[in-house]
Amino acid sequence: MRRLHCTRRALAMLGGLICTATSIVTIAPTAFASPLPAPGTGDTPVPLGPANTLLVGGLTDWQVALIAIGSALLGALAALIAGRAWLRGRAALSAS
Repeated sequence: MRRLHCTRRALAMLGGLICTATSIVTIAPTAFASPLPAPGTGDTPVPLGPANTLLVGGLTDWQVALIAIGSALLGALAALIAGRAWLRGRAALSAS
């Protein structure tokens, strides 16, 4: 049982590292992005579209509410899946 516990912990740490690396790889290109110069001019950057609108205008209330509801549902789903997996593991240990 001790070996299984250590293996499970190592796999959980590996999963966390993989998730962290994936998020860094997907977010880094957008964090270091810069506007491209307009074709033919060489210096003048192309104005930014939706990001500029978001910075100037902000989010509307319904968008904030939608993000909050979505994240709450996602968290509840993750908790449900984790709880069922934990119960399944306990049932397997008590049966053997």
